[in-house]
Parts: sequence; C-alpha cells; structure tokens
Amino acid sequence: MKSTVLARNALYLLLALALVAVAQPAAHAAADEKVLNIAITAEPSSLDPNNGIGDTWMFTNGHLYEPVTRLDINNDAVPGSALSWELSEDGLTYTFIIRDDNGWSNGAKATAYDYEYGVKRILTHESGEDWASLVFDIKNASKVFAGELPVEEAGIKADGNILTITLEQPEPYFPKLLTFAPYFGVNTDFVEGTDGKYGTQAALTLSNGPYYVESWAHDDKLVFRKNPYYWNAANVKIDTINIYIIPDENTRINLFQNGELDYVEFSGAKKPVVEQAGYAVSSYENGRSVYLDANLSNPVSGNLKIRQALSSAIDRELFVKGALKDASTPAEGLVPTGITGADGKSFREYIGKTLIYDYNPELAQTLFAEGLAELGLAASDVTLTIISRNSEPYVTANAALQEIFQETFGIKVSTEPLDRSSYSARRSDYSYDFCLVSWGADWDDATTLIHYFYETEPTDTARVVYKEAAFDEPYAKALLERDPALRQTYLGEAEAALMEALPRIPIWAEGQYKAVSDRLLGVHNRAVVPYVDIVWADIAE
Repeated sequence: MKSTVLARNALYLLLALALVAVAQPAAHAAADEKVLNIAITAEPSSLDPNNGIGDTWMFTNGHLYEPVTRLDINNDAVPGSALSWELSEDGLTYTFIIRDDNGWSNGAKATAYDYEYGVKRILTHESGEDWASLVFDIKNASKVFAGELPVEEAGIKADGNILTITLEQPEPYFPKLLTFAPYFGVNTDFVEGTDGKYGTQAALTLSNGPYYVESWAHDDKLVFRKNPYYWNAANVKIDTINIYIIPDENTRINLFQNGELDYVEFSGAKKPVVEQAGYAVSSYENGRSVYLDANLSNPVSGNLKIRQALSSAIDRELFVKGALKDASTPAEGLVPTGITGADGKSFREYIGKTLIYDYNPELAQTLFAEGLAELGLAASDVTLTIISRNSEPYVTANAALQEIFQETFGIKVSTEPLDRSSYSARRSDYSYDFCLVSWGADWDDATTLIHYFYETEPTDTARVVYKEAAFDEPYAKALLERDPALRQTYLGEAEAALMEALPRIPIWAEGQYKAVSDRLLGVHNRAVVPYVDIVWADIAE
C-alpha cells in the first residue's frame, strides 16, 4: 500500500511539473512590454501563501495570489476574489460570493473551495503552522488544529461559488484580516500533485493573482509575469517584474543610482548618500511597533512599578533622533502610526497618545525605588537581561537602552544580540527579562497589536500572562460595536489599560526611507503587508 502511495505521489509531481510547463503562459519578450526591476533583502521562505514567514514572503505572495478581499489605496477592504459579502446580524457569519471569472495561471478556474482548502491545510498540519493562531478566529479552528474535532467541523465551508466563514466571536476587522496570506486560497489538485513541495520552486507554484512566477533562481532572482487569467488583468499595467535578492544595502543603492533598480529602501545612515546623488527621498509608516516585551514571571521585570519606571526613563524623542537616526517616530502607545482608525484618521490621530509613563526621570527614580522596596532588593542586586535580534537598528537600540537604564537606576543591564534561531528559542523559553521586539501589523486595525492580551489564557504559567478587566471589558465592547468611531474609542480604552500595566513597553514606531525612479508610477506603500504594493503601478512611456 505504501509503495502505491509513493508511486502515485511521484506521478502527481511529474504531472504538476508538466502542467506548469504546458499550461502556464509562455514567456515572451516584446519590445513594448513594461518591465519593473526591484530588489528584496532576502530569499522568500516559500511561495506557498499558507506556509512561510517574513516580509519578503509577504511581498511575493501579495502579488502572486488574489485574496478574498484586497486593500485599496485608502486601506479599505474591497472585492478581490469575492464579488460581495454579507454579515449576519449576530456578527459571526460572513457569506462571500466568489467571482467565477478568476483563473489560476495554468488556466484552471479559481473557486470558493480553494479558500476553504487553504485554511484547512493549516488546521490539519499540512502547511503553515506558524500562522495557525490567526485562523483560530474561525469557529472550532483551534480544536481542529489540536485534534479535538474533525476538520469538517471548522467554520469555513464552500458551496458552489459561496464561501461561508463563521467566527468564534464577532470581529469587525475580519474582511481586512482576509488580505493576510494564511487566508489565501491554493489550487487543490495542483498542490496535492507536488508531493509536499508546493511553493519551493517556480514549477511547483500556481498563482491566481495579478502575476505568476516564471522563474526562481534561489538566492538570486525571481521573475514574475502578468497572469492573463487574472480577473482584472486589463488593469495590471506592468508585464514583467524582475525581483533581485540583494541582502547588501550598499549594493541595492548603487544599482538604483545606476538605473538598474526602479525602487530602493534604505536606512537613515544612507539617506544623505541617496540625497547627495540627486534623488528625492521620502518615507512611509511601515506599521511596525518596537517595544520591550516583559517576562512577567521574573520578579524584577514582573514588578509593575519597575516596568513603569523603565518606561519613564526613556526619552523617546531623543532616542529616535540620537540613536536610531531614521524615519521612525516616538511611540505614543503600543499601536504604531499608519493603522486606520475612524473618521478618515489613523488610530493614533483619532485616539491620541495613550502612553502614560513617558519621559519623566524624577518619576522614574521614584517608581524604581518603590518597586525595589516591594521586592526587598537594592539596585546593586539587580541585573536585567535584554535580548534582541543581532541586526540594525536593534543592536544600536539595545545598547542605548542599556546605557539609559544603568545610568538612571544604577543597575547592571546585560544585552544579548542573537541570531534568528537563538532569538526565537529564547523567546519561546522565556529566558530573558525583556525582549526587544519589532512587530509588524498583520491587518489594518488596532487589534493587530493588542488582540493577544484578550485571546491568551492566564493558564500560560511560563509567563504569567497579563489578564485584567480594565483591558478585557473595553476590548469585548469593541468586538461587538458596529459604529466605527465608538469602536475605536473602546480600542483606545483597551490600549490605555495596557499602557498602565505595561506588559509591553512601547519605544518607537518604525518608518522606512525610500526612493523611486522617475519611470515608476503608482507604487503604493502602506503600514500593513504588502508594505510595497505594485499591483496597480505603471512604467512611464
């Protein structure tokens, strides 16, 4: 029996490769075709939208696949694969009408079932376990994932061109969450014919979005071409996108200045270099909040007054200008700039500053002394460990925090820059006092940064998860509220409760410098993925 299955899978794989070679549109270079050249900083972890991680994975999949809904230039959820949708009176069930004129890049029809299948791949551990918690919003999804219920009990069903999704609790932001890759659909027959290797190379990837992947030279270059079967292909202006994988910032800038790249992003240290070469430099809010995540199970970092003291010791304005020297802005709360709020304003503009323990050195010392007294410690007894990634700007930021805390409080601070693997392991083991975290918005709503504190159960004894009514009550009201303005008010109250307790101490909201060639028109940047959206861009004649 086993040999039969292996033989069948091998046959599926050969068929999949043959189908791509035959059915996907043939490449052709026309003199008048529009070609965009762009660079990313690292190899995408996968071209499987249900299985991967990282900004480059989100960028590539954001152009290869058509989500149920898309974000327009105003960050509103608009029809993608869905022609329209309705929400039940109780706010729990969304009914989407999936269009019948969208196609996969091999000519197969994209269906409602493709989206059901994509989510269920995650729930059955076939793909994408990193993102399982984000699809747990679907009714029974967490129980299916845990093996407590069969996959048929998950609240996502396709029937013809109707896709019905029932949630565990009301989520007014759910149409925006559908723009995030774990909810993307994949073609069932094609995926099952790749023997578990879907998205690992061009020939094992199928697209139903504006572009398909023509070639992928690993760690070097991807080539995307316009998908003629895409329902809105007539409005996709660029024919070919050459995506170069270039980790080195200086190389990317040099290629841009030589006219070999049409778009480049860079650090604050390189801003003068680009400007002096005569290019216009601008910036955008990239939706990342950078904060100190406290290990609440450790005595010192678990002490409320000490966390409030540490927050009060940071001059965030000086920190951004003196240490970071980039396009970032001082944190005004845990939710960063650029996330949509109400009445045409961002959340930060609408709610204002909720950071209670901003720079106040006198208060910082008072609170720290009170915290030490509660613990029966002297300053000389305290050593704080702060871990971070071993890349910029986090190494510089960690060193600056070390200096601030040691000078302000007379304590010892140990900073540990770590590679990705070690950093993830230490976070998982909670072997730190504070962890410097940069967290990007997964969907365009304030909940993307604060929902964790509502959903996590206090039984997480490894960390003693923050759980208080001051947060839970307004957050629960926000989930039920249909009025956009009142809903944002409730979310602001919930964030303010976090800023009193400070399980996470916000420091700055990231910003990103960029330069765009004169020939590239209509590139759109936003504070949620994909941060760089070139679906509707054009190349000047």
